[in-house]
Amino acid sequence: SLLKNLGNFWENYYDLSLVVHRELAEVEYLNGNFENSELLINRILEEARTDIEKGEIYRLLIVQYTLSAKYNLAIDALKKSLAPFNIFLPEVEMDKAIGKELELSKSYLGNKEIGTIYNEPEMVNPEDIMAVKLLTTSLPASYISNPQLWCIIALKATNLCLLKGNIGETYGYACYGILSITMGNYKDGFAFCKLALDLSEKFNNIAEKCKASNVFANYGNSWIHHIRDTYKINQDGFQAGLDSGEFQHASYITLHMPLNAFYSGQNLNQLLKELKQLLSFSQKAKNH
Repeated sequence: SLLKNLGNFWENYYDLSLVVHRELAEVEYLNGNFENSELLINRILEEARTDIEKGEIYRLLIVQYTLSAKYNLAIDALKKSLAPFNIFLPEVEMDKAIGKELELSKSYLGNKEIGTIYNEPEMVNPEDIMAVKLLTTSLPASYISNPQLWCIIALKATNLCLLKGNIGETYGYACYGILSITMGNYKDGFAFCKLALDLSEKFNNIAEKCKASNVFANYGNSWIHHIRDTYKINQDGFQAGLDSGEFQHASYITLHMPLNAFYSGQNLNQLLKELKQLLSFSQKAKNH
């Protein structure tokens, strides 16, 4: 309302207008007002001046479409957002595209020990950084709707990091770990899942810590350690989700925690008590 009193605020107060509209769109989304948020996002996309700025807004739109189960729209938004960075996703011959990306990842990795990637230089090119962010943001939508496309997206995100350097958005490495496990290489899968978690802590990116904790605990850890060990990892990841507003992946953790407890032999009455506490999600976030 205050901006409207400033005349042509997008022209005269561009930076302020961009920040205010972006924050308002996120607030609307976090309160479940997806329609209002999408209207704001479309307005921002009309006014945004750079591909990087548009990319940040597309990320928010992708998350909203994912949480609304509009997975095809999420992927469409991803494709539009990636085009300015010359990254294109295949429509046909998906197996061939997966094979090509796998060969690239093997060549980029070479003879490196996976753990040593932790010490690689940081990614610096803003366009590369935004491309990785966009790719990793779309992984849940593609995982549910198009597993082959999910493989390609995870591989592209990983290959960008292997080639250009590390970044705080580590979810690509985590999903590459899942992919390694599905191909029968559980040791490398465990190592990549652990790498994603370690790098999220190195970059102090608590939203990514939530994502990486979910994958490490519930997809990678139990190939090496007992399922009981997942509890602390999930607990820390869940708290990181609350602290950062990463409610999407914190919710995924709440799916796995009671399942892991059940399969590790926990008493059902105790499990029910803990499940009730976990499902008081909105109240926890409000109190926090």
